[in-house]
Amino acid sequence: MNDSLPRVAFISGHEFGCMCLSAMIACLNQDGHNLSIGLAVSVRQKTTIATTGVATLESLAEAHEIPHRFVESVKSESAVGIVAEAFPDYVMVIGLSELAPTSILDAPMTTVGASRRHGSGHGVIGMHPTLLPEGRGRAPIPWTIIKGLRTSGVTAFLLEEEPDAGGIVLQRKLLVGERETATTLFKRMGRIHGELGRALVPLLAERRLTWVEQSQNAVSVWPRRTREDGLIDFSDSVTAVDRLIRALTPPYPGAYFHYRGMTVVIHEAYPIQQPCGLPPGTIARLTRHGAPIISCGDGVIECRELNVSDATTFLPGEVVNVS
Repeated sequence: MNDSLPRVAFISGHEFGCMCLSAMIACLNQDGHNLSIGLAVSVRQKTTIATTGVATLESLAEAHEIPHRFVESVKSESAVGIVAEAFPDYVMVIGLSELAPTSILDAPMTTVGASRRHGSGHGVIGMHPTLLPEGRGRAPIPWTIIKGLRTSGVTAFLLEEEPDAGGIVLQRKLLVGERETATTLFKRMGRIHGELGRALVPLLAERRLTWVEQSQNAVSVWPRRTREDGLIDFSDSVTAVDRLIRALTPPYPGAYFHYRGMTVVIHEAYPIQQPCGLPPGTIARLTRHGAPIISCGDGVIECRELNVSDATTFLPGEVVNVS
């Protein structure tokens, strides 16, 4: 089933997907490309303390009269059937924590009767907030800051069974600020998802999708992060501690330490490259607001915003992270 108007099935459960779809719709309304977004599917992603950016396409789809369905998993029989019944030339899968199954990856190929999964007029496209092949895998925004990268971006690429491994369709770069936080980088990455969505519209409408295979020599894979990975090791360098704190600001759960039986999340801090001669984890002194300045491996970290009550009192000389 293949006529002159290419059809897109859009699958997401994330803010980045909403921004991408919104930009695609705006482009279609403004520029009149011959492309139909015939289906929007919202995946009900499981929400945990480490889950970020969960959102649905429902209101966006309703506002633009796009058929919309909810599914519990992109791997479910329901999701596979819904996508197949839409006869998509292209499927876009944005911001999911699970991989699309082979049956969805092959849906466009089935629609157009092709012998290959991807072609100029059909295929399955995802997006990843790194410059692939660097940074395949999980937690790309925190890892970008933790690793101290100064350049990053978002990649639109072809989906395959192997995560983040398909051909590169488009990339947009950004410079990572010296004091970038996960909060600011998340917002900037979201905007780039929109830019890439807009840029994809004419390619899909005119059936001229192209890509470049990823260089296997440049592949790096970043591992999944857990809540426990946010516990600060003050024996690390002050640069590493500062990066961890900035990497886990909202919408991420925050870097933290333990103090008098409390878990204290640091929302904002500042590194001072000046050793104080105290063991790592020792509260060296307090700011004028009563926040702790804590000794690290080669300096001190000045805490500026914490999730503690006004009644909490920090005492110089005490050591954090003591059981």
